[in-house]
Amino acid sequence: LWKQYFPKKAPLSLEADIEDLAARFVLTGSSIKNAVRQAARFALMRAGENAVISHQDLVRAAEMEITRQARSTANLMKGDKNEG
Repeated sequence: LWKQYFPKKAPLSLEADIEDLAARFVLTGSSIKNAVRQAARFALMRAGENAVISHQDLVRAAEMEITRQARSTANLMKGDKNEG
């Protein structure tokens, strides 16, 4: 899934290991898409127009998505407890 969310013109570093990301992070398609977009933003903030998306950019963005998913799940669980 990770590969399909990279724009064809995305400047991806040669050291970026997509297989590693797929093995390390269990994310939904929409979360992967969000992570790729966030990684691109990290690269732009770091290097401007000459930015290349690094493996670290992708790991950092994937970790943010994992945190976001955990918060969403926790909020859903709270809602279920309040309804019961």
